[in-house]
Amino acid sequence: MNKAGVSSMMVIMQIVWFFIIATTMLLDSVTAETNSISTKKSYNFSHIHGERVLYHHHFLNSMPGRSSSLFQEETAFTSPIDALKDRNDVQALLSFRNAIISNPFGSLLNWTPHNSHNVCSWNGIRCRKGTNRVVAITLAGLALQGSLSPYLGSLSLLRTFNLSGNNLSGTIPPELGQLKALVILDLSYNMLWGPIPRSLSNCTRLQWLRLSANSLTGTVPTEFGRLEKLEHLRLANNNLTGSIPISLSNCTFLRDLSIGYNNLTGSIPSELGLLRNLSHLYLEDNWLSGQIPFALSNCTFLQDLSIRYNNLTGPIPSVLGLLRNRSYLYFEGNSLSGHIPSTLGNCTQLWYIAFSHNSLSGRIPTGLGLLQQLEYLYLQTNSFENAIPPFLGNLSSLRILFLGDNRWSGSIPPELGILRNIGQLSIYGPGNISGMIPSEIGNCSNLEWLDLGANKIQGSIPTSIMQLPLSTLSLAENDMSGTIPEAISNLSRLTFLSLSDNMFSSAIPESITRLSQLAKLKLDRNRLKGSIPQGIGNLSMLEELYFNNNNSTGSIHEGIANLTQLAKLSLGQNNFTGSIPRDAITKLTQLVFLHLGLNRLIGGIPEGISKLSKLTFLHLGTNMLTGNIPEGIGNLSKLQIIYLQTNNLTGTIPESIGKCVELRQLDLSENKLIGTIPNSLGNCKSMNVLTLTSNLLSGRIPSTLSKCRALQRLKVSKNKLGGTLDIGFPVSLKAFSAHSNNFSSTIPTSLAGCTEILLLDLRKNELIGSFLIISNFLVV
Repeated sequence: MNKAGVSSMMVIMQIVWFFIIATTMLLDSVTAETNSISTKKSYNFSHIHGERVLYHHHFLNSMPGRSSSLFQEETAFTSPIDALKDRNDVQALLSFRNAIISNPFGSLLNWTPHNSHNVCSWNGIRCRKGTNRVVAITLAGLALQGSLSPYLGSLSLLRTFNLSGNNLSGTIPPELGQLKALVILDLSYNMLWGPIPRSLSNCTRLQWLRLSANSLTGTVPTEFGRLEKLEHLRLANNNLTGSIPISLSNCTFLRDLSIGYNNLTGSIPSELGLLRNLSHLYLEDNWLSGQIPFALSNCTFLQDLSIRYNNLTGPIPSVLGLLRNRSYLYFEGNSLSGHIPSTLGNCTQLWYIAFSHNSLSGRIPTGLGLLQQLEYLYLQTNSFENAIPPFLGNLSSLRILFLGDNRWSGSIPPELGILRNIGQLSIYGPGNISGMIPSEIGNCSNLEWLDLGANKIQGSIPTSIMQLPLSTLSLAENDMSGTIPEAISNLSRLTFLSLSDNMFSSAIPESITRLSQLAKLKLDRNRLKGSIPQGIGNLSMLEELYFNNNNSTGSIHEGIANLTQLAKLSLGQNNFTGSIPRDAITKLTQLVFLHLGLNRLIGGIPEGISKLSKLTFLHLGTNMLTGNIPEGIGNLSKLQIIYLQTNNLTGTIPESIGKCVELRQLDLSENKLIGTIPNSLGNCKSMNVLTLTSNLLSGRIPSTLSKCRALQRLKVSKNKLGGTLDIGFPVSLKAFSAHSNNFSSTIPTSLAGCTEILLLDLRKNELIGSFLIISNFLVV
């Protein structure tokens, strides 16, 4: 070939090479755009995750005269620019890998430089067909620890980025805003902090943005209004502040908006009514105020609306009844007022209504009786009045009905017995529900929870409910009477039984001890007689036993030793006799609360009580106990209340009692204690009540009590105390009684600083000196 021919060939090769480079650059620059150009359809989430189609294939299919086979042949050639971009993608991934400090499941073991030629086989990586260009990173739920590398922003073809459910920390790199092809970004359920980068608004192809359950701060970027293709925006469970941006109304494809559990303030923008495709709106647990916008009725596809636990006021808009597709209404925990709109009866798809903890009033509208799909109805803690409407019995799908803490009157409608699917029924007070419990309630064959407490219900417990699968039965604080039925043993699933504050009489039936699943048994404040059932030890799951304030007799028998899970035992204010069972008490190592006071118990305080290391409340007062206070009482370092008054205790107050450093109230009055007041009581700096009256104590009031800066009542009258009174009284003191002792000093001037004192009694001493004026008191 002559020189001219060679020169012409070189020119032709240069033109071909330039065309190849130009074509490659053009195709790469519009990579993500072609998905929408080819089909003009937006991908849903499942389609995006399942897609493995080459972008250029879509692009060329939309161009007349171009075949996919021709394009596949062209993409088999790798230009120098493609090779450079491949290397950039690998370097970005390795940079991310280097920022991961813990990989507990070995998910990134094949992410190595030696394996960079095979990047498309790395775990969690998906490439564009026929190339090594990365289009998806999916590493969800792998417990990865580390941070996000800013170099990830160079993955120019990345469409899916899912790192949810890991332990990543640090900030979200602003460089992620360079990912112009990104469709899905999911960084939820990590430990990321700092602001949400405003640069993410540059990812204008985003359809799914999920940053929930992190520790992000700052505001919701107003620039997100530029994400016009956005369908899912989830920012819940963070620490975001500021208001809800009005600009989000520009995201007209938005179907799911979740920004609850933050610290957002301001009102709910009425502009959200422009989001005609919205089906889920979650704004709960913020500090939002103002009223519910009427414009939300324009969101005709809205199914779930959660605005609970905010500071919203005003009425529930009646126009919300136009939303026929609505399924959930979470409005509880606000200050909403007015009536429930009758138009809600039009929302026939509703199956969950939560209006509790508001200020709603009036009657329940009859339209609610038309909601045959309704399964959950929460109306407790409002100001609803009049009788409970019988038409609630028409709600045949109802599973939970909570009506408590309102202003109901009348009786419980028998029609509620028609609710065969109901599992929980609660009409607790304070209320004015009267009459008897309808026997028809026994027809609710799936009822597991029945709470009718704090009303004015009369009569006896209907035997019809004794066949129900109840796990919770509370009839406390009513005017019920009669006996506890023997058939109560049929409630074999019962874990909670409260009949407190009624007028039940006779003895506790032995059959109650067959309720082997019971965890809490409350029979206090009735008129029950007889002794504790012999089989009480069978209730081995029992955690709380309240039997105080009855007319029971007999002894506290050793059977309670089997109640090893017991945390609270209250048998006070009865007529129990005999001694405290020493071995049984020692085995109740989980006890936090022990009340045996106001009985006729004799004998000494068992030394084994000193082994109950979790005890915070001890009441053995007003019995006929004798002997010494156990020296080991100082081992009970968590004790806050000790009542041992009105017994026949002798000996000294143990010095070890000062080890009870959390002690708030100590009453040892009306015993026969001798010796001095322990100096160690000054270690009980939280003490606010110290009562030692009517003993035989001698010596001085220890000056260490001045360390008890919370002390409000100090009573040491009727002892043999003497010396000075000047202990440096804490200014918190409100009552000081020291009469009938042998004090001979002057009236302490430190009392003048106790400006809130209400009771001061220094009579029958040998005090000297001048008058002292303390607030409104004149002390001699």
